[in-house]
Amino acid sequence: MAGTGFTVKRTTDAALARIAEIIHEADLDDERFDAPEAPGLDVVLRGLSMIGDDEHTMTVTKPVFDGLCEYYRRSKPQVRHPLPQVQGSPRTPRAPS
Repeated sequence: MAGTGFTVKRTTDAALARIAEIIHEADLDDERFDAPEAPGLDVVLRGLSMIGDDEHTMTVTKPVFDGLCEYYRRSKPQVRHPLPQVQGSPRTPRAPS
C-alpha cells in the first residue's frame, strides 16, 4: 500500500481517526500505532487490487471502509492492550544470534 497518495487531515471523528491509524500501520508498518487489524486489512486490500483495476478496487473497498467506520462508531472505547509478540514474526525483530 506504499505510495497511496492520500493527504493527511486532522479529524475529530474517533472512528475515522482509528481507521487512519489502521491504514497508516497497514501502509508503513512502523508500529507508530497499536493496530493489530493492519496486517489483515493490508492482505485484503492487496488481494483485491490483484483481481481488478484501480476503479474496481475502489468500488469494492468502499463497503469495507464503510463497515469499519460503522463498527468503530458503534463500539465502546476500550483499553487496548498490545498482543503478545511471537519471536521472529514480521512485526517483531529477531534477537541477535
